[in-house]
Amino acid sequence: MEFTSIYYLIFITITLIFYRLCSFKVKPYILILSSFIFIGLFTIESLIALLFGIISTHLIAKKIDDCKNEFQKKIFFIIGLALIIASIFILKYIETYQLKLSYFKTNKLILFMGISFYGLQNIAYLIDIYYGRIKIKSLKNFTLFSSFFSKFTAGPITTIQDFKIEPTYKNDSQLIQNGINRIGWGLFKKMVIADRIAPIIAYNFESKNPTLGLTNLVLAYLFTIQLYFDFSGYSDIAIGTSKLFGINLPENFNLPLRSKSISEFWRKWHISLSSWLTKYIFYPISFRYRKIKHWGTIAAIVITFLISGIWHGIYMTFIIYALLHASFLIVETLIKKPSNLFLHKTFSLLSILITFNSVSLGFIFFRSISTEQSFSKIKYIFNFNFFPKNLLYDFTQYLSMGGEQENVFNLYITILLIGFSIIFERKLQNIFNSKKLRVIGLTIIVLLITFFGIFDKSKNFIYTQF
Repeated sequence: MEFTSIYYLIFITITLIFYRLCSFKVKPYILILSSFIFIGLFTIESLIALLFGIISTHLIAKKIDDCKNEFQKKIFFIIGLALIIASIFILKYIETYQLKLSYFKTNKLILFMGISFYGLQNIAYLIDIYYGRIKIKSLKNFTLFSSFFSKFTAGPITTIQDFKIEPTYKNDSQLIQNGINRIGWGLFKKMVIADRIAPIIAYNFESKNPTLGLTNLVLAYLFTIQLYFDFSGYSDIAIGTSKLFGINLPENFNLPLRSKSISEFWRKWHISLSSWLTKYIFYPISFRYRKIKHWGTIAAIVITFLISGIWHGIYMTFIIYALLHASFLIVETLIKKPSNLFLHKTFSLLSILITFNSVSLGFIFFRSISTEQSFSKIKYIFNFNFFPKNLLYDFTQYLSMGGEQENVFNLYITILLIGFSIIFERKLQNIFNSKKLRVIGLTIIVLLITFFGIFDKSKNFIYTQF
């Protein structure tokens, strides 16, 4: 049941009706039951893995909380962490090597959906219990936190102390309208922008290898844009859905494509994962090795990004991608007063261009099906055969191929939609969320999706595969 399907809209409508009719005490159980149905409809393996994770983590958390002996407490804590981490790696190994399917393929069978995301949340829960930051939660609250369908498949990642069901609001109609508009905005990003780019990327990364430097560079740009609109679109739908039920999920993106540095990019891209890694990996390591100054920070950056790369998948391409971004951040860390060098108003546009190009080159490794393909594409970008002799034919012959883009006209429509959406993204979002223009905004979204959207069931959200 994909977020873009009519079945999902029917599912949340039925769930919302029962949810609104029940008392506040019953509401969590409605959401838990709905979440189990949602997950089970994807794969029964996902539901079994989730139930095992919920029960085992809850029991170990209780043991940690009940222990008076510090040594025993630490033993249970280590066992709990090891169990969650082992589950993530084992289940990812089964998917990656037993199925022998590449990431990003739309026909990939996902056996253990959501394990990476609720695994990180469970790790954070055990860490916070161990250090006494939070009190033990009831099995009901922990189950809802772990399984809530809106955030289950690809986040946003949240902490249990921030995950709450608010009592019934007086302005329910406004809350529902905000949720519906946010869902519509997410569907626009996914179906009108990301899915129009998808066939171009799939064709060029999975079947062909264009040798023109400009073509490869534009493909890197397009994949960066596709991934952003695909994942932020998912996050918008997840956040919008949660609003319908009085639950506020954290924001996951904040215009990252306009970042003026790599550090700013990671503060604005996949914010919930970046925040998790910063709080539970980077800060503890950098604090532990603070006496060696810059070297401690460098070690923390490298380890944090290595963990991030491995979390995405057991492929060398993800490791290289992570180390590349780590090297970018290390350079920023070592340069004195980076604000004077890169962030001055005079160089704002140049800083954005440099950052966007660096991020896009890194995403070549993230998207490629092998390290050989990654280095091949980068080699072609920096060779002498960069500009095409015939722009209309040589340049567009690859970019206009695949899926719904099999003519140049559709390619140019896609480019216009991309440019318009990136330039006016903030203004568009404000219009769609405006109290006065809510209905008008939703009408515009529906019309844009109707005329320009790609209605293809095979185009799953990219990050549901992680």
